[in-house]
Formats: sequence, structure tokens, C-alpha cells
Amino acid sequence: IACMTPGSKIFGKIPFLRFTLAFTTGIIISQYLSPKTCNFIAFLVCIIILFALNIWIANKAIYAKFGIIITTLFFVVCGILFTSLHSHSFFDDEMPEKGTYSGHIYDKNITANNRYRYTVVCESAQHEDSTVYLSEKILITITDSASNSTLMPGHRILFDASLREVTHNNNPGDFDYRALLLKRGIRYQSTIWSEVHILPERKRTLRSIAFNFRNRLLQKYKDAGISGDEFAVMAALTLGDKNYLSSELRQSFASSGAMHVLAVSGLHVGIIYMILNMMISPFFRSSRIKVFKMLILITLLWSYAFISGLSPSVMRASTMFTFVIIGENLKRKTNIYNTLAVSAFVLMLSNPLIIYEIGFQLSYAAVTAIVFFQPRIAALIPLKNKILKYLWELFAVSVAAQIGTFVISIYYFNQFPVYFWISNYIVIPAAAALLYGALFFFMLNFVPFLSVFIARVIETITLLMNLGVKNIEQLPGSLIQNIWIDDATMIFLFAAVISIGWFTSEKQFRLLLSTLVIFILLSGNAIFNAVKINKQSKLVFFNTWNSPLMGIASGQTFYYYHTNDSITPYTQNLVNNASQFFKTTKTKKVMPLNESKQSATLYKEHILYNNLIIKINHANERLTESEKNFDIYWNTNDSEIIINSPNRFEITKLSNGRKEKPKQDSQTTYKTKQGALLITKNPTNINR
Repeated sequence: IACMTPGSKIFGKIPFLRFTLAFTTGIIISQYLSPKTCNFIAFLVCIIILFALNIWIANKAIYAKFGIIITTLFFVVCGILFTSLHSHSFFDDEMPEKGTYSGHIYDKNITANNRYRYTVVCESAQHEDSTVYLSEKILITITDSASNSTLMPGHRILFDASLREVTHNNNPGDFDYRALLLKRGIRYQSTIWSEVHILPERKRTLRSIAFNFRNRLLQKYKDAGISGDEFAVMAALTLGDKNYLSSELRQSFASSGAMHVLAVSGLHVGIIYMILNMMISPFFRSSRIKVFKMLILITLLWSYAFISGLSPSVMRASTMFTFVIIGENLKRKTNIYNTLAVSAFVLMLSNPLIIYEIGFQLSYAAVTAIVFFQPRIAALIPLKNKILKYLWELFAVSVAAQIGTFVISIYYFNQFPVYFWISNYIVIPAAAALLYGALFFFMLNFVPFLSVFIARVIETITLLMNLGVKNIEQLPGSLIQNIWIDDATMIFLFAAVISIGWFTSEKQFRLLLSTLVIFILLSGNAIFNAVKINKQSKLVFFNTWNSPLMGIASGQTFYYYHTNDSITPYTQNLVNNASQFFKTTKTKKVMPLNESKQSATLYKEHILYNNLIIKINHANERLTESEKNFDIYWNTNDSEIIINSPNRFEITKLSNGRKEKPKQDSQTTYKTKQGALLITKNPTNINR
């Protein structure tokens, strides 16, 4: 808390950090406010400005004392207002859900099942003899293979469609794809079964030009004979196109802790910056022409961003390094943390919701941690031998980056790659070599024998890197999975990292004491969660599209029951997600009573658990009077749940990522087609 005061050392050295944090706070707050409240906030901005001007005119000494507080509050309010205006601009009020649409293709991606999915910016829609002019993104899947092979970003198309809102299945632990798309300005999707017409005039945007230019460079890889996994990795690592990566290859890089090398980001842009800086520095030794060097570096850096398709990750990294270049070439001394704060602020001005992007969080966490921790770790063992020094500093970079990102990685991905430091000895030098090689490959592509030779070299390096990553994946205990942390644990872990880092810098006893307090709170939260998990007893009826599924979270075990003879990958994924959601350590199928002594058992068409009888009906029959003595009646055909005496239970329905308490009568009927149903025995009314 002391570091947040106006005269604190941190904000004194990094003045813009205060405003970036204040603006970020406003963005987060805005997600919980209504439009009417945001209008009031706009009025509040005007009041703050007038109040600050009045103080400044009346007494500059008082303004100097309270000006920082007023300015910080102003940035918080601006964050709220700016985010509200930005989010409102995404959607058109008159968007029809059925009609004939025209628009241009903004983006094209390959899904996990090798189907093309397009982001289309709708320009107009014809509905019921009227034309509505629009500017809203929708997500479409086209079934026609001929169209898929032809359509590219920039093409303007005409198509008939029935739009449907992007939905969330609302099952425990499911990734909320709907919330992600809403933050990206997409609320509708559609599958196009009819013919798609390509209009003659193309929409030539910078993004479409970059996409098509990147495709031409990818074709040069293919023409040189690079194919298979080597082509997929080269496309991702050098040009930022991850569409060709197989799920197996992605898993290998993720398990070995090398996934970051496949996303063009800070690592790649940093290597490109080093290459360019080394190449042009001899020509700009005079301090008088440093500004030209700065402009050339920035231009070349953004040229690489353009070549790699202007993906969000490379644009983040390019923006970050643009401010680094400006800071390094200014005559006065700059603070790297202040430079990072300014670059983050600029990115939030372009899109305030970028703070919710995992890539944005990982990028800034990694760079900040490397800048802070890497020199301190490297200084622990001073080495004079150049090779040993390089290896040790590479290890220090790997550990520093992991310190900054492990909390985010565990929170989102629930896993931790143990041998990340080994994989980085392979992938970081290989990535540098491949970026150098790709640069020379494209520069010398007009010389056939040289381009073919370079292609064979970079293909071999990629092959060896892939083999190394796969071998690391096979090492025992290479990946710790099923690590589930809640919001409180994530906050405590981040606080611990910051506190430890601050203590290593300041060496003050109060910082050591604060670190101990954080670990005590972290331990207390872990004990509370463990007790809560061991006592849990919850039923869940899933919202599924193929086979009905039910689960029981009983202590550390998650029991599941499904109607098919064998479990499908889709159902297994639902079970795994729910097991993580309830933080259980084992998953078991509900077995017949005569085959198992487990707490949840199957007897004929009934599930018996914790003095509850759950009647299962597969025949879509009506509930008779004689069957009303069952606690829960489950019709698997139409996903109907009937609960007798619901006052004995705590009932929660998952809807749009939120928990809702439905109305309860003496006998209540629910449908799970809109979201899963969670049922817990009411502790105040246990007995029937």
C-alpha cells in the first residue's frame, strides 16, 4: 500500500505507471456498470476537470499536493468511459438476424476439425424489402469447398444467412468462448450452406494486404520443398501463421514449455530488432543522425509485423519495442518500466479490452520479469568463459520469464512444464537461427541454388528442433497437469512474486514481513479450499449435444454417468473440465451396485448416492403418480429434470457464465439445454 502513495519511490521512478494502472482499473470497473451509469461517469469527468482547474487557478500549491490524486482519479474515470464507448461501437442496433448480407472478409482461420472459419465485417443487410447499412463483425463457416479455396481476406462477398447468437454451453469448467468473442466485437455466427458470391470490388485494408503478402511468402516455402511439420513450424515461427500446426505438435511444444516460440511475439520481435540494429548501427555512429536510425529501425520493425500478418501478438510486441527504440535513442535517460507502461497504455487506447487477452497478459508479465529478475539471477554466478556465460544467461532469461508468467499459465491452462529451461536451450537458439535463415531465404529467393540451399538448412534446423521438443515431452514428469487455482490463490501468488522481487531489490525488513503475511494468507486459503473440497457433495446435469451426462462431485472424486456404451472424446472433455472445476483428483464412472462399493452406484435405472434416489428414464415417458417418491427424475431424451421437494436442495443454474438461482415450487421442472444444473443438499434441511 505504501508504494501507491503519491510520493512513493516506485511512481517517482516510473511516473506513467500510475496512469496506466488507473486506466486499467477503469477498464475493469466498466465491465460491471450499466450504460446509464457510464453516462453519469461522463458527467463526473467534466466535474473533475472543472474542479482541478478551479484548484489550479486558486492555489497552485494545493494543486501540487492533490493534483496527482485528482489526475489518477481522472484516468480511472476515463478508463470507464472509454471502454463503454468502445464496447458500444462494436454492435449495430438494427442488425437483422436473417437476410442477404454483404461484407468483406476480415480474417480467415482453420479450426481444429480442418474447417475454414471467416470473420466478416458486414456492410449491409437486405431484410424484408429494406436495406440496413451495418458495420459489425460476424463469424461464418462455409460448407462449399470451392469457396473455401478461393476466399481470402479483402474479398467482398454476398451471401444468405440466418444468424444465431454465439452461445456458451454453460457446463462446469467449460471455456467461455462466447465471452471471448463478445470482447472481440462478435456476437453472431452462421453456417453458410448456399452459394457465396464474390463481389468484383475488393476491400483493400492494410490487414488484407498483409495477409495476402504473407500467403505469397508461405508459398515460397512450399516451392522450396519445405513441407509437413517443418513447414507448419516455419510458418508459425517466422510468419505468425499457426493454422498448419497439428494438435499433436501443439501438445509437444506445450508440454515441453516451448509453446511461446510458435507465436510471433516479444521473443521474435526482439531477435529481429537485434538483427536490424546490428546491421544498420555501423552506418549511424554520429549522434546527430540518431533520429534517422530510430526511424529506420521502427519502419523495419513494423515491416516485419506487416510481413507476419499484423497478428495481435506481433502488433503488441512491435508497439512495445517501438517505445523501447524511442526511449533508447532519446538524449535523456529513460526508464524501461516507464517505457513498458506507456506502450501498454497506447495499446489500451487502441482496444481497452486487450487487457483480457491472455497473450497481452503473458507478454507484459514476461518482459517485465525478464527486465527485473534476469540481471539479478545472472549476477548470482559471475562467469568469464563466454560459452558458459551465454548458457547461464540463457538459463536466467528462461527462469525470469517463467517467474513472471507461471501464475497466469497455471490459472488459464492448469498445467506447468517442468523442463521449460531445457527446451529453451533448444528453441531460443533455433528460433534465432531460423529467423536469420528466413531473412536470407527471402532476400536471396531470386537466386535458385542459394535459396534451395538455405531452405534445406532451415528445414534441417526445424526438424532437429521438433525432435528435441518431442524428446523433452517424453521425459518422465515433463508436465504437471490438473493444477486448479481460484482467483484468490492467483492474487496471493502474484502478490508473493511482487513482494519477493521487491525485497530482493530494497532489502527492507517490512518487505520480508509482508511476504511472510502473504504466504500465511495463501496457506490459509489453501486449507480452506481443501476442507471445502473434502466436504463437497454436488450433482451436476450437463448441457450436451450428443449423449446425456450426469456427474457427482463427492469429496476428491468426480463420478460420472453417461448413456453410451463408450465415452466419446467430447464427453471425456466435459468430465475432465468438470473435475477441474470441482477440484477433484480422481474421475470414476458410476458402476452397478453389485460391481462396486463406491459411494455413487447404479441399480437398474436408478443412481443411488448419499441417501438420494435419482430415477433415469430413457423412454421419454411421463412421470406417473407412483414415481413421485423419487428425489430426482431425469428424462435423458429431452434433458428434463424434475426435483421433488426442492426446498431440500440448493439449486443453481449456469447461464452465460453466471450462476442463477431459479424459482422453486413444491415440484420443479428444469431443462438443461440452456445450461448445466448444479444441485447441492441444503445443510439446514438434510432429512427427507
